[in-house]
Amino acid sequence: MKNWTLTPDRYLSKPELAELLRKAEDLRTLGVARGQKQSVRDWAILRVSLFSGLRANELAQLKVADCYVGYGRSDLLVRCGKGGRTRVVKIGDDLKKDIRWFLGWKKQNGELAEGAYLLRSQRAEKLTPCGIWRRWKLHCPQHRLHDARHTYGTMLYSASKDLRLVQSQLGHSRPTVTAVYAQVTDEEARAGGGRQLHFRTDDNYTSAWAGDV
Repeated sequence: MKNWTLTPDRYLSKPELAELLRKAEDLRTLGVARGQKQSVRDWAILRVSLFSGLRANELAQLKVADCYVGYGRSDLLVRCGKGGRTRVVKIGDDLKKDIRWFLGWKKQNGELAEGAYLLRSQRAEKLTPCGIWRRWKLHCPQHRLHDARHTYGTMLYSASKDLRLVQSQLGHSRPTVTAVYAQVTDEEARAGGGRQLHFRTDDNYTSAWAGDV
């Protein structure tokens, strides 16, 4: 694999992250109030993409049964990752609460049939990777959907300074691929050190980047 640099345009800056998260909360609030299902689904796309590091294809294939968010569990089972590999992705408490809420919403809207996918479209049982990409670009046109994965990797490294952890979470086959996340600024790296990420959902969105524990 050719060496490349994780340049700032490949992940969201702190202000961009804060703005997008605020937009996501507005989508959920308005979606619930007005009965707009797509707005609630878009909220879920933004939140899960930013705080799980899943690739578009992995997110499209994610089923409700693959979300282990009961008491004592905080895991997403990726069955068909890159190269056909399976992995378990640990998620933070806030994303766990988000998914639990979303599953409750799906139940209220009759979307919890056996074998249901986490994300569905208005006409089909699941969103395609291209469909997820289109919804992302609608709300974040300045960044690619894959930049959400880079944002997650950058946040995780900044908080933990543990490339082995980042490699496991992102499902990289080689540590040399993960090493690009060590290129975050010295200031961001010094802000880390915690062993567990805690993603805030209140107005202090940048605390997610600093790696509060």
